Amino acid sequence: MKKLGLTPETKIPFTQNQVLLKELLTQIWVRQQYLKNNKKAITDSIESLYEWGFRAHSEIDKMQLLKWVCKVYGDDCEPITWKKQYQEALGQ
Repeated sequence: MKKLGLTPETKIPFTQNQVLLKELLTQIWVRQQYLKNNKKAITDSIESLYEWGFRAHSEIDKMQLLKWVCKVYGDDCEPITWKKQYQEALGQ
């Protein structure tokens, strides 16, 4: 997110309101099932691992998303650069 100039406190337009990016990722998209939060206990703390949720799997084309990520990164980035994600996108 740093490459995009985003921080957890960045305000993002969402519906007719502005929400914090952190709230969008950790609450709103989880509640709407675009992301799934898998909490794991790591020693004395709990770590959150966010993965694609049910709706993301059914509504989002992974290859198109991967191509968009490459545009953001620029510098001749190609989808194959992201080997694991590329293989997942091919299997979609």
